[in-house]
Amino acid sequence: MKDQAYYISLFYKNLQGVITEEEKEIFDAYTSMSNGNKTFFEDLEKVVKVTDRYIPAVNVNIEHAFEATMTAVKNPIKSKTQQKFGWKKYVVAASFLLLVGFSAFWNYQSGKTDIAWDRYSYQEEGENVYHLEDGSVVYLNTGSSISFGFKENERIVQLDGEAFFEVAKDKKKPFSVTSANVQVRVLGTEFTVRDYGDEIKALVFVKEGKVECKSKGSSGRYILKKMDRLTYNKESKQVEYEKREDLNDLAWQSNELAFTSTPLPIVFEVLEKHLDVDIEGDFSQLKSCRFTMSNQKLNLTKLFDKLSKVYNINVRQTKNNSFFISGGSC
Repeated sequence: MKDQAYYISLFYKNLQGVITEEEKEIFDAYTSMSNGNKTFFEDLEKVVKVTDRYIPAVNVNIEHAFEATMTAVKNPIKSKTQQKFGWKKYVVAASFLLLVGFSAFWNYQSGKTDIAWDRYSYQEEGENVYHLEDGSVVYLNTGSSISFGFKENERIVQLDGEAFFEVAKDKKKPFSVTSANVQVRVLGTEFTVRDYGDEIKALVFVKEGKVECKSKGSSGRYILKKMDRLTYNKESKQVEYEKREDLNDLAWQSNELAFTSTPLPIVFEVLEKHLDVDIEGDFSQLKSCRFTMSNQKLNLTKLFDKLSKVYNINVRQTKNNSFFISGGSC
């Protein structure tokens, strides 16, 4: 059974773009050995696409789950809906396949099969601040979750969404964060990773310290230091790197914003992103207007009042979280 789990782990490494050329050759050779091997991994890929989500397994018996998976794929439960939409038969086996796949992936990545996984998800009520057993602190943003497992020589976190990490220093136990499109490895630092499934870009921003980062499908690695930001475009596969002058990428966690000679249209974009509002209007007369503000607590009403006085703009609220801006000059 170890062999099957190994090839499944290669399958997930291939999906995440972290498979080596040698491993890719081994995996391709295995899938081409028989129609059964090829069909199994085609089914597994369809399950991943249908569920559109990876869920790390907790204390899974690989042998038992693998046999159940094979049975479910070969003999799916049939219903009128499944007969009409053939692809939905794969949902029947989804839970088994994902358990097997992620159990195998993490076991072979870590070299150990007894990691106990814990999971935290964003709660509508509460601070959403979680203290891990190693002393690290994690802040979860809206709609986000993490699964984490620690072992003797490594601390592993799987992220869906966005989180800010304050990592406890431990040179003997590197701390890694993996999302669908980026992977970050650190010893001790403060940084945020943002990778929502419905957004075109994923980003990593370092507040303090230094991290090593790589993007999906790339063998290149980037070293990010204090105030560095890496952005990965999921469609173009392009990576952008820049040195930031503000901490606005952490506004959701700090509840503060700052601007340094920022064009007003960009200010409105930042407010939309961090305050979950819609701001519309004709900004053609405001492109040359620059706005500066030191770190201040987010208060949209006070900020609009200030902008109205300085740039003579009119702000009209059209809905609960929607605003229309007109007029204005520099």
